[in-house]
Amino acid sequence: MNAKQRMELAIWLDERFDIAVGTDSRLGNLSKNFLPSNIDYVYYKAILDTLRLLGMEWKRSASGKHYIF
Repeated sequence: MNAKQRMELAIWLDERFDIAVGTDSRLGNLSKNFLPSNIDYVYYKAILDTLRLLGMEWKRSASGKHYIF
């Protein structure tokens, strides 16, 4: 995976994270932990797990920005 692809994937992960946070908000979850029934979070988490399976690491900043290396 080249640098441009990693950047595009990081931007996409930023968007998926925002969607998962929005879904939790709509479901009435006020805690910092995602609801296990939040399908958007499950999808987001599966992508992160897949990255690790492929041997990549990721980091999310406090502002929600993702970095892949």
